[in-house]
Amino acid sequence: MFLISRPDEKAVRRFLARQAESAFSYPDVGASRYGKAPAGYNVDHNRVLLGSGETAFESAKNAVRAWKMFEMPWVRLYFADTPIEIGRDVAIVVDHFGFVSMNAARIVYLVESEPGMQRFGFAYGTLPEHGEIGEERFSVEFDEESGEVWYDIFAFSRPGAFRLKPRPGDCGRVASVTAFCRHFRIKIEGTERFDAPEVDQDGVLRLDLKRTHRVAQQNPRQPRATAKRLSQSGDENVPERDKVNSVGRIPT
Repeated sequence: MFLISRPDEKAVRRFLARQAESAFSYPDVGASRYGKAPAGYNVDHNRVLLGSGETAFESAKNAVRAWKMFEMPWVRLYFADTPIEIGRDVAIVVDHFGFVSMNAARIVYLVESEPGMQRFGFAYGTLPEHGEIGEERFSVEFDEESGEVWYDIFAFSRPGAFRLKPRPGDCGRVASVTAFCRHFRIKIEGTERFDAPEVDQDGVLRLDLKRTHRVAQQNPRQPRATAKRLSQSGDENVPERDKVNSVGRIPT
């Protein structure tokens, strides 16, 4: 979900309320539990040594409970007091250059300890209102034999939405579809204009895929990725640069 500015708390609560009946956006729910990703996903796995001893482990557990891994200047998690319980929903708001995305996720399972290795953590999975599709596991580990405390993060994901970026020479935004189309082997045949783009009360851009019209046909001699273009003007003279890697433009 893309927004023009950061949402206030009421808007986030409305967003989360809409997720209550949503199912996960991917079929492989829980697959991150064993550190293996289903076919067709990108994988990210990192481990960091935090320290040693039970005190360090307790501190690490408290950090996970407080969602400290999301404390970055460009990211805000709603809400940091959400209990680490299966089925709890959170919203991750991310600042991009000139716009904001709001993403919904749900806790899938809790990480369990085993003999000789204490573990604490959880995994969450993406809901339909998320920019990606997949699952991410956050955990801390205490090796009772060595005394080492580790932070472990494992994720598998694939594109789930179009990313926006500034449009050259314009105040609008362009959503790149190159990676998405390449991943799903989608062939795009031309450029279309959205006829009735709307921004709702929460600043969310709504596009009706049934209300478009063709602006330009793809040149078969130049197989470059093009897609739907959003504009509220009636100008049909679309520069060639606007026909490449674009699905929309948000007037600001």
